[in-house]
Amino acid sequence: FILRFVPEMPHRELVLEHYRPRAVSSLRALERRLAQSTFVAGDTYTVADIALFGYTPLAPEAGHPLDEFPAIRAWIDRVRAQPGFVEM
Repeated sequence: FILRFVPEMPHRELVLEHYRPRAVSSLRALERRLAQSTFVAGDTYTVADIALFGYTPLAPEAGHPLDEFPAIRAWIDRVRAQPGFVEM
């Protein structure tokens, strides 16, 4: 969000430095979860998937490639395959 929509943010680099390791930590936690189940809350697509889907596929745009997160990449494909899915 900050990279795309807030180019004039005061102390932008400091804020980004603060959030970068937290983003990686969050991706690792999501990867662990999705390595154990089809969707975030289990084997059924739920609001949890919808809530986490907004930014997760955009991680590469923030400098966090998803190459080392195969379970996340597979989950992204499963979410996109849901009936009625609309790409942003």
